[in-house]
Amino acid sequence: MQILTTMAILAFAAACSQAEDNSPPAQADTAEAQAEADYVWTISVDPSGFYLPSTTLSANGWTVDMLVLPREFEFEAWRAGDSDYENIALWIEAYPNDAEPQINAMGQEYYPDSIRVRPDRLIMEDGRFEFYAAESPMGAVLVSGQIRAEHLQGDSMEPQADEPALIAGAEIGGERLRNVSFMHWLGH
Repeated sequence: MQILTTMAILAFAAACSQAEDNSPPAQADTAEAQAEADYVWTISVDPSGFYLPSTTLSANGWTVDMLVLPREFEFEAWRAGDSDYENIALWIEAYPNDAEPQINAMGQEYYPDSIRVRPDRLIMEDGRFEFYAAESPMGAVLVSGQIRAEHLQGDSMEPQADEPALIAGAEIGGERLRNVSFMHWLGH
C-alpha cells in the first residue's frame, strides 16, 4: 500500500511539473499569434507613399494631414524593431484644429504642434486596409477600408483628388466619419 501511495504521489508531482513547463510556451505562442494577426502585409501592390485626405478630415479637435505607409521591407524592419525603428515612415500625422501653420526654410507650410500616431494594428490585404491605434492624443484612431491599386499615383506628378487610392471609414476619439477618401502621392 505504501508503495502504491508513493507511486501515486510521484505521478501527481510529475504531472504538475509537466503542466508548469507547458504554460509559458503556450502563452508565448498566443502572444506571437496575436502579433501576427495585428500586422498583416499580403497586398499584391506597393502601396507605399503619402495618403492625403481628399477633403478636410477633422474629428475630436484634430485635423488629419496625412497617412504615411512604408515599403514592405521597411514595414518588416519596423515590426522587428530594428535600429532605425523611429525613422521608418508609418503613421498618421495630424495637427490641432486651431493650430497656426508656419513656413519652413524651403517655403513649405507645416504645423509645429503636429503629432504622429503609429499603429497597434496594420492590415494591408487586397481588398482590405486597417490602421488602428488604441491610444493617442487624438484618442483611439481607426481607418478601415481598402486601397484601390488602380488609383495609386503612378506616372502622375500630383495626387488626384477625383481618383482616391484609399476609400474608408474612420473613427477618431469616438467620432465616426463615413466616406473618407485619400489621394496617393509619392512626394517630390
